[in-house]
Amino acid sequence: MARSVPFNWKAEIWYTLKLRASVEKGQAVLRAKAWPRDEAEPKEWTLTATDTMPNLQGSPGLFGNSTNAEIFIDNVSVTLND
Repeated sequence: MARSVPFNWKAEIWYTLKLRASVEKGQAVLRAKAWPRDEAEPKEWTLTATDTMPNLQGSPGLFGNSTNAEIFIDNVSVTLND
């Protein structure tokens, strides 16, 4: 499953990334939002995707892929959905 939206990443800026995964009607619904670390969290989700054949067992993973740029992931926390 792949999904993307336009997002203007800026060099030398740290971002906060929030992800939410939930099961709705037997499907995995994935939501994400990203914003500059020192700004307020946006109310709307930047991306929503549905996996109609989800793997409901196992552990989550997080990775990044970028051409000609380094990606750093720091201060990860996993919590229950609100």
